[in-house]
Amino acid sequence: MAMLKKLQYRLFHPTINLGCALLAGWLAAAPATAEVIIDDPFTDGARTNGADPQDSSWSAGTVADDPVIGDGNALFRDVSGGFQNTTTNFSSITLDSARREKLRVEFDLHITEDPIPAADDGFRFGLRNSSDGTQYHARFATTAVDGTTSNVDLAKNGTGTFGGGSQIGLQNDANGSSLNDNDRHYARFTVQYTSAGRIDLRGRIDTQVVAAADTGAGAASINTTFNQGGFQNGSAAMDHAIDNYRITRWYNVIDDTFDVGSTPTLGNDGDDPNDNAWSTISSPSISLVNDDDITTGQIGSNNALLMETSGTFQKARTQFSDVVLKNNYSISASFDFRILDTVESPLEDAGGGFRFGLYDDGSGVSSDTGYFVTMGTGANGGLTFIEDGSTGGDFLGGSGQETLGSVGSFNLDETLAHLAEMVITRVDATTVSIELYIDGKFIGSTTDSTANNGEFTSSFGAFGISSGNSSNDFIIDNVVIDYMVPTPAALPAGLILICGLAMRRR
Repeated sequence: MAMLKKLQYRLFHPTINLGCALLAGWLAAAPATAEVIIDDPFTDGARTNGADPQDSSWSAGTVADDPVIGDGNALFRDVSGGFQNTTTNFSSITLDSARREKLRVEFDLHITEDPIPAADDGFRFGLRNSSDGTQYHARFATTAVDGTTSNVDLAKNGTGTFGGGSQIGLQNDANGSSLNDNDRHYARFTVQYTSAGRIDLRGRIDTQVVAAADTGAGAASINTTFNQGGFQNGSAAMDHAIDNYRITRWYNVIDDTFDVGSTPTLGNDGDDPNDNAWSTISSPSISLVNDDDITTGQIGSNNALLMETSGTFQKARTQFSDVVLKNNYSISASFDFRILDTVESPLEDAGGGFRFGLYDDGSGVSSDTGYFVTMGTGANGGLTFIEDGSTGGDFLGGSGQETLGSVGSFNLDETLAHLAEMVITRVDATTVSIELYIDGKFIGSTTDSTANNGEFTSSFGAFGISSGNSSNDFIIDNVVIDYMVPTPAALPAGLILICGLAMRRR
């Protein structure tokens, strides 16, 4: 960790910040394809544009340190009544269905009101087109009572201010868990143009996800153009704070909720354009289960995939069309997971008791190469980044592995639901970087290059999980594979990497 802190200090050196400022001016004049649109950690202490070239101006609020979120400054809204919104604008973006383009909003949330008021529409967040008022947003209920279930839903508006106007409900989960504490939470909202006439939406707080498709609900056309992000307290006056607000643009490969369709399966269901088929290695049992009761520690998003093991190193995986990373391209794999602790499968102490990663899709399992993460379970701490560069090894294990880096004493010693995200970026012709986030928080990163052992992987067509050297059972849900194209494409790799690290504090 000392080395990581030293690296962060060097990246924030004034000379580098000056270079990033010059870069920002060049970016402003460059053509956009897919990119980081806003990345606002409120570091400069103001809610207007500041020294950070990717921050934004906000319509209301004050900036101050928030020890609950624990990442320095945050944007606080002390509201005087219900339905008070806070918005930020960006250059208009019209999504393209040809590559299943999506906008992704994410931020840290802290409800500062205490006690928290009860409201079915307690907190709203989403995306809007300010030129005509069309918008999509998620609505999460709030209550001061722990363990209360209430509405979590998605809505569209044909017109109106952010979060207001005439709302058309797209999906409602009456078994959702209300926001009922003053802790830090991670929120995410995505709008994906899946195909002509279809928009797919996802609203998330922590591991609770509500999903819907808009095919022209309410006799209104789908919304594909956006230039405003924001959030709003609902009918109750409720003070709140946000931090690390980020909007990015991606192209989607898989978004498997295990819920969509008349009869969801673990196959590629014809009435779900976003799911994918799953298979096993070393003969675990996989099945669909309901894991919707977030009040008891379940993931809280309806159906999920259960992998029951009968031994060590048992795996489940899904394959997809290869994503080939060019310089500065990224691929992301995110999913919810939890370990089961039952009489049949007690939580085991294991240094690598849970594994997941991205691989190329070679001619067979043993010929696949890629990168994976091992997590300790039970009393065994540790988290390690592994390169599997051997074509004679095994998927998520076997021979030919090289340890790329370790992160402290992180381990899974409980059975609560978590969100994991692995992001691999091709830095240049010979190097990739690998980042890991748990529950929306940055955990650690490493790099791999041809200088290590003469090889690295930059093409990916498979994702999987493994029980590693344990026989723990696992549940996973909301598996999303996206890739990002940089802007502009000609940007020198080293410069964008340094400035991206310097600006991102998460």
